[in-house]
Amino acid sequence: MAQAKLATRTSEYVRHIADLFGDLYAADEVEDWLHTPQTLLNGDRPIDRIEAGQGDEVVRAVNEILDGILT
Repeated sequence: MAQAKLATRTSEYVRHIADLFGDLYAADEVEDWLHTPQTLLNGDRPIDRIEAGQGDEVVRAVNEILDGILT
């Protein structure tokens, strides 16, 4: 049961992050980003942070990226 809940929560974060990146990145680019170590996450992969229950930190990183791109 806990595994199913984790999978659901992970999917929700992935969808939310894809929505945040919106028209800037294609779905495959978002997928690549999620599986690539990110400086804003101290070199961690976003997907690992999400699966560790730290999805809000990943969303904050996405917002920082978008703030830099859009300003």
